[in-house]
This record gives sequence, C-alpha cells and structure tokens, in this order.
Amino acid sequence: CTFYRFVFFTEINKKFSVVTGNNIFDFSKIIEIYKKSYITLGTSSPCIDTWGRSMKGFRDWIGPFCDSVLIYDNIEEMFGLREIIPLYVYNDNTCLFELIKETLYNTDRRRELIDKQKEWARNNTIDKQLSRILSDYFKKEFK
Repeated sequence: CTFYRFVFFTEINKKFSVVTGNNIFDFSKIIEIYKKSYITLGTSSPCIDTWGRSMKGFRDWIGPFCDSVLIYDNIEEMFGLREIIPLYVYNDNTCLFELIKETLYNTDRRRELIDKQKEWARNNTIDKQLSRILSDYFKKEFK
C-alpha cells in the first residue's frame, strides 16, 4: 500500500503541484497548507495491515473552509456524499485528473462544491450528530 501511494502521488505530482502535510500537527501550519491548496485530496487506504481500505481525515474537512475543494476516492462510506464531494475511482489517475481539472477550471462548479461542503460540515459536526442521536433516542424512550 505504501508503494502504491508513492507511485500514485508521484503521478499526480507530474501533472500538478502537490503540497502535503501528513506529518504536520501545528494547526497554523496545517491551515497554511490548506490555504495554498486548490484541492484537498482525500484517500482511503488500510490503517491496519489486515484491514481493507478505511476512511481517515477529519482534517480533510478544513479544506473547504480554506477554499480548497474536497475530492475523495470512491470508498463506500462516501457514496452518500457524492452530490457534494466529487469521487474518483480508486487507483484510477485518469478519473482523478479529470475531476481535478473540472474543479480547477470550472469556477462556478468549484464555488458550488465548496459552498455545499462547508454547509454539510457545519450541519454535521460531531456534537450535532451526538445531539441528534440522543434526541432521537430520548424521544422514543418517553413516548
């Protein structure tokens, strides 16, 4: 998997400038990286050797607030968000490059995606999700 990611990002870097901050934990530096980025590329990969692909990246959601469009690979958990997050086929650089070009050069589509991503993120924070879950649970308990 690590070799694949190396090859994958090498191919991307041949066509586009890549800024990465995987090992940066200083929040102000993280924000700087997102502000320099036109695209926030979310990728799934195993987080444990024996697991299949898994989502990572609460940090990805900073991107839209820095005017960086979030694009993700087609991991199943993202299918419900494909209206607001363009999905590329995992391992398919051609598909990814087309999405990057679309979001770079179609400014109306870019703005629409960023606005929708910000709205979704604001409405789906962890505290709001917990509040909805508890509210639904206690409504059922007291009926």
